[in-house]
This record gives sequence, structure tokens and C-alpha cells, in this order.
Amino acid sequence: MKKRMISLLLALAVVSTALTGCGGGKEEQGKNEKKSESAKSEEDLTTLRVQSMPNFNGVLLSYIVDQGWAKEEGLNLDVELYANGAAANEALAAGLWDVGFQGPAYVFGSVNNDAKIIGTSSDTGGDTLFVREDSKILDVQGFNPTYPDVYGDPDTVKGTTILFSAGTSLHQLTLEYLESLGISAEEVSMVPMDYQTCEQTFQIGEGDIVALPTPWSTAVTDKYGWQPIATLQDFSSTNTDVICSKEAYEDMKPELTKFMKLCYRAADELEADKDLKMAQIKKFYEENALEVTDKTIEEEADLRIFITSEEQKNMEYGKAEADAADFYASIGQIEADQCETFKGNVVDDIWKAALE
Repeated sequence: MKKRMISLLLALAVVSTALTGCGGGKEEQGKNEKKSESAKSEEDLTTLRVQSMPNFNGVLLSYIVDQGWAKEEGLNLDVELYANGAAANEALAAGLWDVGFQGPAYVFGSVNNDAKIIGTSSDTGGDTLFVREDSKILDVQGFNPTYPDVYGDPDTVKGTTILFSAGTSLHQLTLEYLESLGISAEEVSMVPMDYQTCEQTFQIGEGDIVALPTPWSTAVTDKYGWQPIATLQDFSSTNTDVICSKEAYEDMKPELTKFMKLCYRAADELEADKDLKMAQIKKFYEENALEVTDKTIEEEADLRIFITSEEQKNMEYGKAEADAADFYASIGQIEADQCETFKGNVVDDIWKAALE
């Protein structure tokens, strides 16, 4: 069921002014005319319903909103935050948003709803599996020589309970971890829940392994002593992308192009100034009641990189997305034909138009 966490909708005030032929001098009439022009300009804005999340996926959008840039492009951004990619995909299926930010959950949003991947937002560094300090999993490292930094083996991991968020990059991390050890998902107990609940549940002693993204993954070792056993970067490279509904892609290309232009403008500014980037991360997290410290913010700023305009132009666009789809197809999460459908839904016309 969709968890609509926090609404960041910044309503643009529309001034209604009735011009009458009686009363008021030229000065008052001038004020009324300016108000009327303001009302008209705001009525002319096109609304984009934007999906985001109360974690790093939402930082770029929060900067765009704070700068007030959308109005310059003739847009009104109606923003809604969802707990994770699975909840966002449920809302996408219900037609509740036009464009948004997602990690590999975009695979399912695309194959189930014919949504399009239209550009890249950031990488997904920081996705991590943790265990408690007394876990026997920490006794074994490099069981699979292909992944020398990964902890655990079949004897220590089979039968464990893993807390994770379904339909997210953490879902992919969990499955890739098990596959690297030669363990099937049926040989463990996988319990899906949102990020915050994962932390809270593991903290009270439930579960044996927990999967967490930033900012949680940068904080839990200092807070609780939990130890990392694997990261998504150990197995593959994935991105957070910008995804839009089929209807928006067909009917709102000019608006989507303007939106992507704003994304690269924000990424360019934030990646050029680490202090600014850290300040925006801190501001957004505090607004969404996430506990962070200056240390964890700095770690996340180093781990999670926004895709700038130059990086977008020079990267091998679509490769990370194809790899994610191939992985889900290989473990039976999607069918082979759905995998090919997804790859066809990774399009480059919007971001190229935005960067012209």
C-alpha cells in the first residue's frame, strides 16, 4: 500500500484581483494591474507531478525547489515523497505522478507500466548490508574469490533473516549477495519493510542481516556498532535515474525537457561546491526528521555523486540500467521479454534535448 510520507508541495500563491470601474486612483489601479499580470503568469504555469523520496534521492529536487527555478521554465512542481521505490511504483500504476527519481526499482515501474527512463540523477553508492558485531558471518571473508571483500558463506548465512526494502537497489544488493554465496532466496527469510523500519527493527534485536541505504548506512556503525558485510558496489554499478510515466513521455516532452534541464543545473552547482552540497543534504534531511551528523553528511556527499551535465554526456548511458534488468531476469524476477521491453524504455531524447 502506498505510503505517502511527506508532502513538499510548494503552492504558488495565485492572486485574484477584481478590477472595477469605481474607486481608487492611478496608483491603486497600477497595483491591481500588476496583481492581475501576476495571477495570469502563475495560471500559465504547467504542473508536473514529481515523485521523490525522503533520502538522497530527494536532495537534488529539494535544491531545485529551494532555488525557485521551476517558475523560470514555466513549471509548477507538485512534489510528493514516497517511502521507497516499491511504494512509488504503486503510485505510478495509479497514475499519481508524471516524473520522479528512482534506483533500480525503475525496472519494475518500466516493465509493469511502460514508464520511460529519461536521464540519470546520481549513482547509488552507500547501499550496504550490515550485521551485529557478534555475528558469525564476520568470521568468514572472501568465500567467493571474485568478491574478496564480502563476508559470509553458506554455513553462516543459510537460515538467516534479512531485513530489506522490496523493489529497491537494496533488494538487488540482497539478491546479488546471496547469489555470490551460492544461496537461493528460499534458503533465507527475506522480510520487506521501509528503510526506517529496517533500522528500528534491527535495533531491537530482530533479524540477522539488514540492508540500508544512505544516510542510514553512514551512521549505524557509529550508533550501534553494526558491521558492513557487503555493498552493492561489490557486485555491480547502479544509478538513480529520472523516470517518467508513459503518458507524460507522450504528452509532456517540452515540460520533461525543461525539468531535466533543471536537474543538470542543480547537479552542476552542487557537485562544484561540496560545502553547498553538504548544506543541502543536511537541510533536506532535517526537514524530513532524519537524524544526521556532519560526519555522516560528509561521508554521504563523497559516496553519492550527482550526475552533472558533462558526466551525462560522457557516460555509457543505459549500461547500468541494462545490467540491473539482466540481473532481475537472471533470477526470475522479470521475464526475458520484459527485460528487452525495459531496455527499449531507456531513452535518450529528453536528456539530449535538455543539454543542447
